[in-house]
Amino acid sequence: MSKQLPLFRRDASSTNGRTSRPWAVQITRKRIIIISFIIALIIFLRSTKKDRNLDSTTAPTPYRIDWPSWPSKLNDEDKKTSAFKASSFTPDALYQEEDLKPVTAIVYRVSTNANHVLIVVNHLLNYPFIKEIYIHNPMSSPSLSIEELNLDASQARYVNIEIYDERNERLGSLARFTTCAMATYDTCYMQDDTWQPTSMDSLYLNTIRYPNLIHANSPPGRYMDQMRWRVSNADIGMHTGFADLQYGAFVPRWKVQTFMTQLGKSALGKDRIRLADLYFSLWTNQYPWILSNPLLLASGEQPGDLDPVSPQYYSNMNQAIRRLEKTLESDLTDIPKDYFERIEDEPRLYERDVRTSCVNDRCLFFTNMDHTPDPTLLKFNKDNIVNIQQLETVYNELSTLPSNEFWNEHAYHKAVDQDPSSCWNTYQNPKAGDYFGLITMGSIMPEELQIYTCNDIRRPEALFDVSVTNNGTDWITCRTSATAAWQHVPPRVYIKLDCGDTVNELRAIRITFLENGPEPFNVCGLALDTVVV
Repeated sequence: MSKQLPLFRRDASSTNGRTSRPWAVQITRKRIIIISFIIALIIFLRSTKKDRNLDSTTAPTPYRIDWPSWPSKLNDEDKKTSAFKASSFTPDALYQEEDLKPVTAIVYRVSTNANHVLIVVNHLLNYPFIKEIYIHNPMSSPSLSIEELNLDASQARYVNIEIYDERNERLGSLARFTTCAMATYDTCYMQDDTWQPTSMDSLYLNTIRYPNLIHANSPPGRYMDQMRWRVSNADIGMHTGFADLQYGAFVPRWKVQTFMTQLGKSALGKDRIRLADLYFSLWTNQYPWILSNPLLLASGEQPGDLDPVSPQYYSNMNQAIRRLEKTLESDLTDIPKDYFERIEDEPRLYERDVRTSCVNDRCLFFTNMDHTPDPTLLKFNKDNIVNIQQLETVYNELSTLPSNEFWNEHAYHKAVDQDPSSCWNTYQNPKAGDYFGLITMGSIMPEELQIYTCNDIRRPEALFDVSVTNNGTDWITCRTSATAAWQHVPPRVYIKLDCGDTVNELRAIRITFLENGPEPFNVCGLALDTVVV
């Protein structure tokens, strides 16, 4: 069973990314000369960050939520409007509110459709925490200029936008990292121009809870694959996993700078370096926090089935993991000199319970009921595991995993997609103490909870314990009572809540099973008074 964490923590080792630099649209083009940049960066990092691996292991500190700039929109009909206020990201506001992080967005242009990058950039301008946008353009055709982006002047005037054109040196996915390493702010957001993530606010909220980690989207169709691409070996301090950055991910800039140093010391050939995104998350030696979130194509259309993972993709990941394994094995001292972390970041993998974003991007769905394999059950080394395909097979044998077909029908996001005909299914029978719930953007104190479910529940007030919190640490148990008989269209149960006078506004609600369930449970939607997800 997952441990319920304090909802919000501060990374004591991070900085707040404030800058006195004015924010304005700058019409610029830059060429990246990769060799000279890497050399200069390595020299700088070697002189200033020799103990970075030790700094990064400082445990996040629990803290109460008293943000004056806590996002206030819970049920906004305009999904293109951020729940965060632009006024919270002015220099003066950021100086006062250190939990909020201004972000540099890195858009990697891979689509041959000239409109896609325009759509993505204008989409990012809807989010006030994006203060800088770098477009890395490896294509000579079709052309791209600031004028062609057709920017909304009212939004773009506060954002620095630059285009990086490749000329002679083809960087491949290394471009994400060279660009982020030069960013103004301490947090980078990366994505390709083929996707239009619809959960920016909620993914960002989880990021500022624990800014020391990589926070990434994954389409549900690829989520289970990435959950199997995690490895552990306590003997050498290995605890890592893969995140595909093309779908959208928030990344600490210092991790990128450290990665550039790792590459510089690795003696990898150019063909390997161009595949840098296959190495990055694995070489952080930390488990990325991946949310199972549906995405739209840049065109706004629903994507079709994802392509199967190619043998070459597997081979490249395997080489990256073997390099990591060899490096960790070669230095087992207390203070290693190789720029690879040894201590697992908090929250630990088993403590993380946020699984997906609500479809309205105004809340996060959390549960301790995890369908994915536990990598600590398997000691990963070259003698046990020959390749990633074998790793997947071993994971499948270790635990009962849902099939890809089942997961596509009953993934986490089905609980909060505002469609009562689709449901997240627990797959296994819930046990007493298992829970699910919401972290909300905007404060609310509901008098009624509705659980949309196709399970036949006669006395929900006796089956569930409902608790709320406004600070992430102190959970208040609510008195519950039935308010109506079972409703069949759509199927749902009503629970009246009386949470006392201690909490006037909640920022999270947790529903806990009081007894073992006789069958898997379906969550097809949740409602707090009139707010339905």
